[in-house]
Amino acid sequence: MKNLIVATFVALICVLIASCEYQPRVEEIAGSKGFATFTQKVGDHELLGIQNAAGVQIAEAQYEGVTFKDGYFIGIYPDYGGYDLLDTNGKSVAPTPGRLRFCSYTMENADSLNHFVVGDEKDFYWIFPKFGGRVLGPQKSMYLYPLEQLIVYETDGKFGVLTYENKDLIAPANRLVFANRKTGKLNLPIVYAFYSDGDKKEWKKISRVDGNDLGKLDNDDLGLIKNSIRTKLGRVYAVR
Repeated sequence: MKNLIVATFVALICVLIASCEYQPRVEEIAGSKGFATFTQKVGDHELLGIQNAAGVQIAEAQYEGVTFKDGYFIGIYPDYGGYDLLDTNGKSVAPTPGRLRFCSYTMENADSLNHFVVGDEKDFYWIFPKFGGRVLGPQKSMYLYPLEQLIVYETDGKFGVLTYENKDLIAPANRLVFANRKTGKLNLPIVYAFYSDGDKKEWKKISRVDGNDLGKLDNDDLGLIKNSIRTKLGRVYAVR
């Protein structure tokens, strides 16, 4: 009888210990089509990892928050100590080593060119899911012009232009004008760049496709420049 009482007491203790053990939680990540976070107790923190639809871990439990945007996971470290940007295999797509200091997701309604802006202490990069995760940069600042399908960056008080392929189209200039006038047999839009060298001022007409010089400006070109309006950057203008 005594042995039975002892055995019962031991069994109750085991049940109590088991009930006090940490029970991890699994929650589906919104919009991710079956991916989920799982919790794990790490010291005083309950941290999140990521698993796929088959329940296989693709990222260890180290995040305070996880969101899913346009095919990528944003993992937020505790106390906002940095970010990770991961693909659906759990692989980092950040263009810099270590934690990102900045990571945001932006939707451009003008042409649905959604993108991530990520960066460290020195530079920013843009990542475009629509282009298979293409990375543009690095630059200290970049501004998307979706109607022209160009990106403007600012350096030393001048503005340069990148294509969506991350190619330099125009070296930094004092002024830029974007115009959609068609030209030649290829019927391509034109980009105008304004360069200033002392007292000498010159407009240069450049193809937005390859950066080639399109020759001397005519009266229609000058009219477009005159009627251009200021955009979100002080010395960048456009005809739209």
